[in-house]
Amino acid sequence: MSRVYSAQLCVNAVAGGGTTFLGTVPAGTVWVLRDMRASYSVTGLDPLAGFEVLLNAAIRLWTVGPLGVKPVYTYPWEGRTVLDPGDELSLYSGDSALWSIVVSGYALTLP
Repeated sequence: MSRVYSAQLCVNAVAGGGTTFLGTVPAGTVWVLRDMRASYSVTGLDPLAGFEVLLNAAIRLWTVGPLGVKPVYTYPWEGRTVLDPGDELSLYSGDSALWSIVVSGYALTLP
């Protein structure tokens, strides 16, 4: 009997200030993204630009901003998105390098 458990697929504590690579789906595996949490940990006077989580540097999976983005707030995303072997996740932001992100879901082995 096989069991499926959720896992942290990508964690990056210093994303931002441009494009930051988050991870690649390994060969023989499919990722099912279920949850993403992102936050900007430092307060400041400058407005924040927000961020985009990109699939293969081209497809926007999740965008926050540019208006009303707050520091010291955790932005949640929940869904069901399947990534195939070789797909890459990245985060883009014009803000300084203080964004943190955790991506979790299922890492399923292909038959």
